[in-house]
Amino acid sequence: MNDQLTELRQTLRGHAEAVDDQHHPERIGAVRRRVTVARRRRTAGIAIAAALVVAAGVTAVSLPHDSRVQPAEAPARMVGHVVPRTTMSLGATYRYVRGYEAKDGRLAVQLPASVSDYLVRMGSADPHGQLSLSQAGASDEWVTSAGEFGEFFEVSGQEASRLTVRQRGGSGPVAMAVYRFAQAAPGSYQKAGIVFAPTAAGQPLLGAWIGDPGQAVHTLRFDALPAQVDLRAVCSHLPHGTQLKIAFVGRPGYVSEGAQCGQAPEHLPGENSGVMSPHVPRGVSGLRISVVDRHDHPVPVPSSTRIGLGVYQPASTGAVHGLQRFIDDAGHRWKLSQTYVAPRGQRRASATIDGRQPALVAFGSPGRSRGVLTTTLGNSETSRFAGGGMSWAVVADGRDDTRLRMHFKNAGPTAQLVIGTYQLAD
Repeated sequence: MNDQLTELRQTLRGHAEAVDDQHHPERIGAVRRRVTVARRRRTAGIAIAAALVVAAGVTAVSLPHDSRVQPAEAPARMVGHVVPRTTMSLGATYRYVRGYEAKDGRLAVQLPASVSDYLVRMGSADPHGQLSLSQAGASDEWVTSAGEFGEFFEVSGQEASRLTVRQRGGSGPVAMAVYRFAQAAPGSYQKAGIVFAPTAAGQPLLGAWIGDPGQAVHTLRFDALPAQVDLRAVCSHLPHGTQLKIAFVGRPGYVSEGAQCGQAPEHLPGENSGVMSPHVPRGVSGLRISVVDRHDHPVPVPSSTRIGLGVYQPASTGAVHGLQRFIDDAGHRWKLSQTYVAPRGQRRASATIDGRQPALVAFGSPGRSRGVLTTTLGNSETSRFAGGGMSWAVVADGRDDTRLRMHFKNAGPTAQLVIGTYQLAD
């Protein structure tokens, strides 16, 4: 496999606000927010101040602070290895933008914010040992084998990022090649830097909409809808105290609500997590998207607000114990490999993850379980969030004994803890 993912071992942060349950909706926030925050935690570093202090012994270089920087011609070789001109990720094409080299085994690169995401590859003249990639503001490092440019790492363009490369167990020059999103996969729906891919976890896109700036209401219609749909929402700059509402056309109540809304919309909202709708009522062939206040009243939004929705066919086999057969994350497709299901009512569960090869681990309690779920993955900080739902993270730290621990406090007698491990499938 030419393109392999490397590391994330950061689990998810809890909800920051209480949720009003007066409408008893199927909440997109219960699942999507956690996973999106994990992805943002992994890929978006802390914004870099104008005066950048560089650690001693680290060569620091910067990509030009112009998000319109065009792809450049890749050099034939860096640190003695061929530099690929393009990189493919879930059917999308990323083209080489710029390369960096350092002679002493340490390299720091500053990437500016961009309307699209980056992929980066690392290489070293000395094939021995490992290369680690760390990001300002994140506690974990991503680890890959030293030598040629092989595995790629996805970096969000939503915020400026400072990346540092170090060689472990070797010495000599190191290099980084940076790639920028250039072309969506055929069949994608895209607008204003937002791309809904033609498939999500192997399932086809049924329809999508991306609004104009300040557009808060839209009806997305279909010739027909399956019994359920997989929803992938995206939004930015929602006014304080408001939320995104998705409802079946002509029917009261919510299909789902909430979405991870930041200062910029996600570039690839179809990747990552979604939420399964309730069963579609007979005769309904549309979804209505709007922004409402806490009393369910429609509200206007500023021109900075951007909203979008992708509707995908759900997996025909469905989820088993809340674990989908495939997951798209971090620029790769992952396939379920092993499953651990704890007995109902058991409050603790753990698993050992082999991080010597890239692995994705999904964990949680499917359904609407009550209680507080506490998780710790390896040396990452402990995360807590209320209720059930599944979350995931990527592990590739070069170790074979990364431990995942879960404790479900105050859960009901029917609550069930589930862990699934995934392997790369692309």
